[in-house]
Amino acid sequence: MSSTTPSAPNSTGADPFGPARWIARPVERSQRVTRHITSSRVDWAEPGHTLGQRFHAEGPVEAVSISLSEPRGVEDPFQSPVKFTISLRTEAGVPVMQRVYDGPQLVWDYFGIVLDVNPPAPPGEYIVELAAHQGTIGWLGADAAPAVEDDGVSPLPVRGTALIDDEPTGGVRLLGVDTHPAPNPLFRRSFELATLPVAAELAATVLGIGNVLINGRRVGGEALEPAVTNYDRTVLYRTWDVRHLLVPGINEILIQAGRERYGARGGDVWGWNLAPWHREPVALLNLRLTGIDGRVQSVTTDASWQAAAGPVQAERLFRGEDWVLEVMAPSGIRLPLSSRPAANSAARHMNRSTPPPPGSEGYNDPESDRNGSRFR
Repeated sequence: MSSTTPSAPNSTGADPFGPARWIARPVERSQRVTRHITSSRVDWAEPGHTLGQRFHAEGPVEAVSISLSEPRGVEDPFQSPVKFTISLRTEAGVPVMQRVYDGPQLVWDYFGIVLDVNPPAPPGEYIVELAAHQGTIGWLGADAAPAVEDDGVSPLPVRGTALIDDEPTGGVRLLGVDTHPAPNPLFRRSFELATLPVAAELAATVLGIGNVLINGRRVGGEALEPAVTNYDRTVLYRTWDVRHLLVPGINEILIQAGRERYGARGGDVWGWNLAPWHREPVALLNLRLTGIDGRVQSVTTDASWQAAAGPVQAERLFRGEDWVLEVMAPSGIRLPLSSRPAANSAARHMNRSTPPPPGSEGYNDPESDRNGSRFR
């Protein structure tokens, strides 16, 4: 059975991905980040007062991040002594984690406060609280959290009430909650060739990083690619000649996806898990096959691909990976596969009207880059 799809011949400067769609493996809500990362206001806590945020954790809480505003009314926030306490407790009042900040601080950058929760706290209802002791400290927030549809790959919104001196107030505060990540995904597709093509060009990118294998042999020798970009604007990709990897009959493409800075997990002061583009790993691929008669066919990423958890059971940026080596490639395993674009991220259709110039490896997103500027 042939699983290739006819496509138009390629031309110089044409879109290298054609009808391909971004694919991702949806995961349980308990394995995704909960967060609110945009602000439209600052609430202030003077000495003797508190600010708080209730939230619901779908999975075990491994780290909590908040974004504070520098002390009000000081000349140099990095040299001004302050004292405040950040605490995490259950809604019933049971303390989970507490840290006191005393003296001049460097935590005024975006999401500069991180509480590691070790051992992780179980799923449930929690309150994170800022108590000011010296200096007037602000906590960034917004008047309301937008309603979002759960696509199975995006972070979850913060569900809970903002507090001032333990009394509910409107809106939601900037908060990130990291749980145990899902395994890194594998994506698989088989296709049949009656005869070998005269040319076979593969265009692919995996976010955060990844490898492509054809018939068990890795494509290319690059490592840790694509390079980090602002994924909402530009995504890098490569093309390869892969004719030598194909055989007459059944062929298999396997994508091994990693997280790196696109799907980063693990709370830390750099906050990559709170970047606006953050989603579960995604992949985009187009294999163009030119027959002896000049006819071009394509094998592309779409909803027909198989997806499964790979051997990397947990990848945390700067904190290493957990492997289970007995996990096999997902032969015969069919799991739900999302081909829907993830809103406001690189996991969308790429720019069709402004393709990259010949020789460029950049791809621009028109919904983020209205001016049509190109990667250089």
